[in-house]
Amino acid sequence: MLRINSVSQTLSKCCELEQTVEHLERIRQRQASKMADLIAEAQVFGSESRETKLRSEEMVRNLSEDLRLTKHALEQVRNSEREVR
Repeated sequence: MLRINSVSQTLSKCCELEQTVEHLERIRQRQASKMADLIAEAQVFGSESRETKLRSEEMVRNLSEDLRLTKHALEQVRNSEREVR
């Protein structure tokens, strides 16, 4: 009888372990899916961030050029005023 109990307990324990392994595998699959989603989201965010940076740099270049042209025009106006006086 002791041997039968031992075999029965071993089989029961094996079933429990099998269920635990299946449960852990489902958890692992969910985590892998979540990680893939997070990686994709991070890549999109990184891409958007780079695009925003490039647009900002272009705006700064444009504003700098506008400022340079405005300074040049102001200098011409000042020179013209000096000549008139």
